[in-house]
Amino acid sequence: MPESLLREGMGVIGSDGQPVGRVRLVGSTDFAGLWIARPGGGDVWVGPTLIREVVGDEVILSVPADQVDQVSTSHAPMAEVESEID
Repeated sequence: MPESLLREGMGVIGSDGQPVGRVRLVGSTDFAGLWIARPGGGDVWVGPTLIREVVGDEVILSVPADQVDQVSTSHAPMAEVESEID
């Protein structure tokens, strides 16, 4: 998936059609994934393999919304953290 399709603020939807949150930050180092800002906090990082497609202004994940916590992480890969510091 071309990283150019992803933008901050896009809605993120689970494969079940349920909302997950909004794109907070798109990874830039060889497209390592994206941060999802969720209502009420608890932002998560998902890798590119969890992104099924982009439709309009929404990112559709390959997992249902209620499984995002099990397949995501609360931290970005070190290369992403370093690129944000530079």
